[in-house]
Amino acid sequence: MKSTLSDCGWYNWSMVKCATEMHDRIQRNTGDQYSCIVTDDYSGYAAWKTYNVEDSWNKLAAVCAPKSNTPVSQYYFEQQCDECAYMCTYASDKPSCVRDCISDRGQRFCSNSR
Repeated sequence: MKSTLSDCGWYNWSMVKCATEMHDRIQRNTGDQYSCIVTDDYSGYAAWKTYNVEDSWNKLAAVCAPKSNTPVSQYYFEQQCDECAYMCTYASDKPSCVRDCISDRGQRFCSNSR
């Protein structure tokens, strides 16, 4: 993930491009697993679908992905990502809020990456 974030800055990618690349690389590395990428761009692509979580303008706010090889329900994961991002919109530390929200629901998916 760090290499993708580095590429985002180096190539000056838009958040749409950055989130798409992050998603694609996570997918390649985790097989049937899914990622929840939250941006602060209302119109930006954010892995599956997520609501806006403001952090710094046009910065990646949170990255969540499975930590194990256990299959994850795509529908459930997308729904969880959506709900957590929406609930964390006004949190002071949005990335931590999204990670904690997903973890609190019994799904230990989140990394500490921003």
